[in-house]
Amino acid sequence: MLYVKSDKGWAEQKLKTVRQQNESDDILNNEIEHVAHESGKVKN
Repeated sequence: MLYVKSDKGWAEQKLKTVRQQNESDDILNNEIEHVAHESGKVKN
């Protein structure tokens, strides 16, 4: 039982890390898009 609990905790921690990574990537992509728009490289 203790093993399962710690396993669940590990999985939740892993998921949290992945979510934070995804949020960081989104922020980075938004920054890149913003800079590209500012420099006129991206035309809509």
